[in-house]
Amino acid sequence: MAKKEHLDIIKQGVIVWNKWKGNNPEEMPDFSGANLCVSNLSYANFSQASFWEANLNKSKLWGVNFSRADLCFADLGGSNLSRANLRGADLTNADLSGADLRKADLRNSKLWGANLSRANFSRANLSRTDISEANLSHANLSYVNARGANFNDAKLVRANLSHADLSHAEFTNTDISEALVEWTTFGDVDLSMLKGADTVQHLGPSVIGIDSTYRSRGNISDVFLRGTGVPDNFISYMALLAGQPIRFYSCFIRYSAEDENFARQLYADLYKKGVRCWLSELGKTTFFEKTESFQIPNSALLLVLSESSVNSRQVVKEMKNASEEEGKRKKIMLFPICLDAAVMNTKQKWTENIPPTRHIGDFSRWNDADAYQASLNRLLCEILDTFPEEKRNTEPPLEKKAVPFVPMRGIGMMNFPEAAYKIIGENDCPLYKLGDELKLSGKSVLFPRDKSVCLILIEDIMEVHIKYEHTGNAGGYSFKCSGCTGAIRLKYREFISSKTFKRTPDDTGALVSLLGNFSMFQSLDIHDIRYLVSFLKLKQYAKNEIIIQKGEPGENLFIIVSGKIEVLGEGGISIA
Repeated sequence: MAKKEHLDIIKQGVIVWNKWKGNNPEEMPDFSGANLCVSNLSYANFSQASFWEANLNKSKLWGVNFSRADLCFADLGGSNLSRANLRGADLTNADLSGADLRKADLRNSKLWGANLSRANFSRANLSRTDISEANLSHANLSYVNARGANFNDAKLVRANLSHADLSHAEFTNTDISEALVEWTTFGDVDLSMLKGADTVQHLGPSVIGIDSTYRSRGNISDVFLRGTGVPDNFISYMALLAGQPIRFYSCFIRYSAEDENFARQLYADLYKKGVRCWLSELGKTTFFEKTESFQIPNSALLLVLSESSVNSRQVVKEMKNASEEEGKRKKIMLFPICLDAAVMNTKQKWTENIPPTRHIGDFSRWNDADAYQASLNRLLCEILDTFPEEKRNTEPPLEKKAVPFVPMRGIGMMNFPEAAYKIIGENDCPLYKLGDELKLSGKSVLFPRDKSVCLILIEDIMEVHIKYEHTGNAGGYSFKCSGCTGAIRLKYREFISSKTFKRTPDDTGALVSLLGNFSMFQSLDIHDIRYLVSFLKLKQYAKNEIIIQKGEPGENLFIIVSGKIEVLGEGGISIA
C-alpha cells in the first residue's frame, strides 16, 4: 500500500518531490499500488522507490531516475521513458507494452517475464539485463547495447535487431522468428538453441564471431548463417566442429607496472598451453575495463598481487567486482597470484573477502625455473577444473520445461527467502480464494489460517524456487498452480525490510573478536574463527518476535550480539 505522505508530496509536483527526496535520502518512497496513470513525472527522482503494482500507464517519464526501484507488476504500458535511468531496477512481470524507452539506461535491470511487446528500445543500454521469458514481439531493439544480456526463453518474434550489439548474450530457447537483422553483432554467443532462426529477415549482413561458431559447436542454422553473409565454404567447415569437445574460457591477467616481467612470462606460458589470455596493467584504461570483460562467459581474472600492488585502489576495485560477479554466477572467477608475502601481511580489508578455501597461487620463487613450473601447473589445473570440458551432444536438444524440477530434492533441502505468495487469480480452487497469502521462511511454508495444506502447491513452489536459485532472480514473479480440480495464479514477492542489512568488513572483524571471547571458541585460532563467521547471517529481530520454538529442529546456532532475549515456558511464563 502506498504511503499517503509520499502521494501527497508527489501531487505537489516534481520540483517539490525532488527537493523532499534530496532532504530525505534515507527514506524509501512507497507508491505500491498507486494510480498515477497519465501523469507527468518527468525528471523525478524515484531512486530505490517501490512502485509494486502501481499504475503508470501512458505517463510522461522522460529522464526519470528509477535506479534500483521496485517496479514489479507495474503498468507502464504506453509510457514515455526515453532517457530514463532504470539501472538495477526490478521490472519483473511489469507491463511496458508500447512504451518508449529510447536511450534509456537499463543496465543490470530485471525484466524477467515482462511484457515488452511493441516497446521502443532504440539506442537503449540493456547491458547485462535479465530479459528471460519476456515478450519482445514487434519490439524495436535497433542500435541497442545488449552485451551480456539474458534472453533465455524470451520471445523476439518480428523484433527489430538491426545494428544491435548482442555480444556475450544468452539465447537458450529464444524465439527470433521473423526478426529483422542487419549489421547485428553476434560475438561470443551460443546460437545453437535459437528458435525460428530460419525465418529471420536479413536486411543486410551481420557479424558472426569465430568465438560464436565454437560456442555453438558448429550447430547453427545454415539458412541463418547465409543470411548474415557467412560464405558456404566456411559453413561446410563449421560442420566439422560438431562432436568435438570444447573448453572455452578467457583469462585476463591484471598486474602492476613493477610486475610486468612476470606477467608477460605467465602470459606466454599460458598461451603455449592453449589458454587464451589478455594482459592488462593496473591503472590503465584498457580493453578489459572498457568492455566489462566479466560479461564474457567462462572468463577468469588472474590478479597478480605483490608489495607494489596490494595497497592500490585498482586492486580493491578488482576484488570487489570479482567478488560480486562470483556471487551472481555461483562460479569461481578470481585466481589470486602472489609474488611475495605482502597479501598475508597487509591490513587491507579486501583480503577478508577471499574465501578461506580459495587457492592462492604461490609464485614467490618464480625466478627459479623448477618452482615456477610447479606453480604454473597447479594454476593451470585450477583453471581447467573450474572450466571443465564441454562435450557435444549429437542428439537433438530436448524441449526445455517452463520450470525445471529436480525430484530428488526434498523440502528439507530448500532454504526459502523471507517471502510471501499472494493468490491473484483462481479458477474453482477447492481450498483457497483471492487474496489468500502463503508465507515462506527458511524451511517452512505457512498456509492461510484454517485452510488445508495443498501438497501440489508445495511441490509447485519448490519447482519455482529451484529456478529462482538457479537464475538468481529476486523480486516479483507469478506462476500458475498445476492444480487438481481447480487452478490458481500466485504472485511472489520477496520481503524488503529495513531490518535486514548487509555485513561489512567491520562487522566481520567485530564478530571475530566477539566469538573469540566465548570459551567454546577459544581453542580455535583467528583464521578458523573467521572461517566460521563466513557462514553466519546477521539478522535484527523486532520486539516480541519469536526466534525459535519448542519442537523445532535445533540446526542453527544463534549468537546474540546485542539486545535482550527471554525464554518462555508453558503459558508464556518467563523462565530466564
